[in-house]
Amino acid sequence: RSTQDIYHIFISNKKSLRKLKSIAMDIRQGHKEQIEQYIDRDEVEKSPVYCSVPTALVKPIQETIYRFSGRGISDLFNQKTISLEKLEKLLATLKREPALKREIVIETLKENPWSTTADLTKLTGFEFITVSKTLNRAQKKNRVRSKLKQGDRIWLATEKESNPDSIRIINVLTNLAKNKIALIPVRHVKKVKASSKYVYDVEVNPTHTFVGGVGPILLHNTDCDAWGWYIYWTIKTGSMNLAYLGRDFAVPEAKFLGVTMQDIKDYEFLQKLTIKAKDVDIKRAEEMLGYPWISRHPEWVKELKEVLKTKKKIEQDALQGQKLTFVGEYIKEKIENKRWLP
Repeated sequence: RSTQDIYHIFISNKKSLRKLKSIAMDIRQGHKEQIEQYIDRDEVEKSPVYCSVPTALVKPIQETIYRFSGRGISDLFNQKTISLEKLEKLLATLKREPALKREIVIETLKENPWSTTADLTKLTGFEFITVSKTLNRAQKKNRVRSKLKQGDRIWLATEKESNPDSIRIINVLTNLAKNKIALIPVRHVKKVKASSKYVYDVEVNPTHTFVGGVGPILLHNTDCDAWGWYIYWTIKTGSMNLAYLGRDFAVPEAKFLGVTMQDIKDYEFLQKLTIKAKDVDIKRAEEMLGYPWISRHPEWVKELKEVLKTKKKIEQDALQGQKLTFVGEYIKEKIENKRWLP
């Protein structure tokens, strides 16, 4: 190596610095005490940007979070991002089912003012006792008020207008946190002249992520395995765990152009590049076969059953095993011949 090469290593993550504490103190002999105090200081640790989401997504729903959990999020206001780990812990504290029912009852009342308890029971589909208790508790907090009319108690929502998308946002954030999907703000947008009439996923170096979905969102490799397909179906249905909200976020017209088990049969060179599927891949494939919105598509059922039969999978990078230009040719051929999965 050339003696002129100089390397400047910058480490800001507290967890890493604590492991390298002795080295850091040796390098800065005259500042051992300050370094030790800084490294050992108990404070909120920063997470890598690719393991976080902007706090701007959480702040608009702070009132709803407080209602659901009884705790505030004021500690987030000085942070630009919140780690997926911390977000998942925060959302796990929400008393989701009873709070969700409460919000549904009140939102239904806003749309149908001066309804009786029996009316709201029919409109929400909840049990009468659930609606009755919800309204009585909400009245104590001045969220609703009531009066008697011809012997029936009728209700009116009195609280200030809340964010109608709060519950939807919480569900989306929960899904992102559980599936470890980070959201990073776009720094700048540049228009470029189209070189063809086709649109391709763009691989982002060095993390090998792809642009896609609703947002758009930068996604990890959508490989030929159940987890890669799971990402695709999250885009298509809006949420695998929250399919009943699919119409709000879904891209139902999406088509899957990624690698399939059928490709392994169609392209002989791919047969040498398969790898053994892990237990988590097999488990995910079995779970996906049980999803009703997947079972309606025989093409996907065939793919998933092939994974379970062969216990094999293949990375998307394997497409480069033929030649570097093969990926473009592969995508073009699939688009022109409509060889995609629904």
